[in-house]
Amino acid sequence: MFRKLLLSTLAGTLSILVAVPAAAAAAPAYTGTALPGQILQQLLNAEHAAGMPGVFAEVRAGHQRWRGAAGVADVTTN
Repeated sequence: MFRKLLLSTLAGTLSILVAVPAAAAAAPAYTGTALPGQILQQLLNAEHAAGMPGVFAEVRAGHQRWRGAAGVADVTTN
């Protein structure tokens, strides 16, 4: 039950990231060879390129965990 909730939440979050027009335009095309962590990082980089100062995400699926970040956490000090 928890896994389904987590996966559906992740799917919704990623669909929001992809739905941002500028981010979608900046995101590289998926070739089918990228690993899940690489895809997550590409999405985060695209969100940052679209104007988000900083973004962090962590995805867990069973014992697997992917983390990524792009940009800065404090825009004053970078």
